[in-house]
Amino acid sequence: MTIKEALLATICYADVFDYPLTLEEVEKWLIGIRGKQVRSGQASKRKMLQDISGITSKDGYIFLRGRTRILTLRKQRAVWAGPKVQLAKHAAALLKIIPTIKLIGVTGGLAMDNAHEHDDIDFYIATCRKTIWVTRFLATVLLEIYKLRRKPQDTEFQNKICLNMYVDEDHLGVVLKERDLFSAHEVLQLKPLWERDNTYEKFLNHNRWVKKYLPNAWGVKVESRKSKVESRKSWMHSVLFSICHVTCMILEPVFRWFQLWYMQKRRSSEV
Repeated sequence: MTIKEALLATICYADVFDYPLTLEEVEKWLIGIRGKQVRSGQASKRKMLQDISGITSKDGYIFLRGRTRILTLRKQRAVWAGPKVQLAKHAAALLKIIPTIKLIGVTGGLAMDNAHEHDDIDFYIATCRKTIWVTRFLATVLLEIYKLRRKPQDTEFQNKICLNMYVDEDHLGVVLKERDLFSAHEVLQLKPLWERDNTYEKFLNHNRWVKKYLPNAWGVKVESRKSKVESRKSWMHSVLFSICHVTCMILEPVFRWFQLWYMQKRRSSEV
């Protein structure tokens, strides 16, 4: 793929989501081309984009010709995303009391501030090994108590938390059959809200395959979110955490059986 083909592919992909890109974003999300291959001056990049048929720019954004309306849409969705992000942070602050949770992140359009007014909020949750079902049960109950959870039968789910993806710390990598451009974007767009034990970095390291699709975005690192309190765990805290983890692992088969039984008549395409 040439640089011009990569530029066009990147802008076309973003257009699928009604998301015009700035020049810096085009370079960051450039498909399949490494940074060293596009490190020319800003003026050279703009000239290259101007030479591509079907692309135009306005107000600092680059998009396909005839798609000017998505400029306003991106700005409006960013406004809608603001309160949702704050609600997501509030929900994460509640969920972090569950000792088996190691990472809470936002996925989907909200991770890019590209959320519709009526969208729910998709959460990605990484757990301690062999505690997914215990964690899922506790997270569901906790958000249900605070009336934040989106239920399967809900028709009105604006600003509700959708607990739609759980993985344990031994399975942070995307499975082979789902490793494509869309999943690469999902991995690198994930917005971590809270973590312990440097799990977000582990998540990235388990998904180094994304460099094949988005080598420049891969280079973007997030700031550590570990607090000073979490980074200075006492021996008593470590002992209590270990006891809790072992207890949850023992109870895991029971919680798994109960939830699969409960979901049996309601299950559709979930994995």
